[in-house]
Amino acid sequence: MGRNFLPAILLSLRITVLQRNCKENSMNSYTKMKLDVIKSVIEELKEVPSGELYAFICGGIDISEYTEIIDFLVAQGSISSKNYLLSWKGNTICSKN
Repeated sequence: MGRNFLPAILLSLRITVLQRNCKENSMNSYTKMKLDVIKSVIEELKEVPSGELYAFICGGIDISEYTEIIDFLVAQGSISSKNYLLSWKGNTICSKN
């Protein structure tokens, strides 16, 4: 049976809601919320191809911001990325400021 993508679908919906409800929040706050949601989905799935994850959320985030968030999570040691496969490493991270 295939991978359960329910968390990724919920991520897409949550980012859409955040876009509608965060007009007054600063961009840094909005980016931090997206980072937290993406991190939670990768943690839930344990591993997911980066392109498949982005395909679920591309309506709520552009590719440059997605890449920046993934790079940040890799740099913090929360996830690894090898051949575009994102894997949860289980490390706790500090939120992006």
